[in-house]
Amino acid sequence: MKDVSVLLLGLVLVVGAFFGIDAYLNPIVRENIPAAVIEAVGERQIYAEAEAYIIDVVFPVTRNSSVSSDVEEYVLSQIESFKNFSSARDGIEFPYELFIRTEAYSFEPDILSFKFTFSIDAGGPRPNQTVVTRIYDFQNGERLEFDDIFIGVGALETIAEEVSEKFLNIKEDIGSSEGWIREGSAPISDNYESFVLDNGSIIFFFEPYKVAPYEEGVQNISIRVKDLEDVMNEDFSYKI
Repeated sequence: MKDVSVLLLGLVLVVGAFFGIDAYLNPIVRENIPAAVIEAVGERQIYAEAEAYIIDVVFPVTRNSSVSSDVEEYVLSQIESFKNFSSARDGIEFPYELFIRTEAYSFEPDILSFKFTFSIDAGGPRPNQTVVTRIYDFQNGERLEFDDIFIGVGALETIAEEVSEKFLNIKEDIGSSEGWIREGSAPISDNYESFVLDNGSIIFFFEPYKVAPYEEGVQNISIRVKDLEDVMNEDFSYKI
């Protein structure tokens, strides 16, 4: 694996058709990750091969035990679900594959966001790509949801209007159409579940097919948080 050093090898097994690695890694230095995030975040890799599945997952390990426990619980539950799903098939002909990678974003010294990119290959014509995000307040270890940051329906409508306009300005570049964009960026909560706070902005992620063809990959739109102050929850606005 590129640009990583193994600090602690937790598990290596070779038993029949199974091979696994559970290792703690140094932070991966990437241009888009501020120094504060690198200081706070390490990584853990879980790799497993069996007849029914191949799993390659990297997720963050932080100095905040509450955050690390929440992230670990979530990721391990996804791995377990995938193993069960993959192993439940009759007549396994090939392994299903799960690939997860994480990016970290810093908004304030105490606010960190994680973007988990899932790629699942279950034998279809293309791997299924999913984006899941989690935002944490490192002062108290709590996870922040949309309603912790913004004021309900009014915020959703304001954000959706801004996002739709930005997408419409680039619709030809991403091979999309007005109808496709308006449906995929409509002001419903399912369309705005995946977002991070990054360097004074909020970035919303849209999975393949949501607003553009699969070939265009995951799309994102960035909005300055200052531009959304009118729809921001008072309990969070002091942080900007």
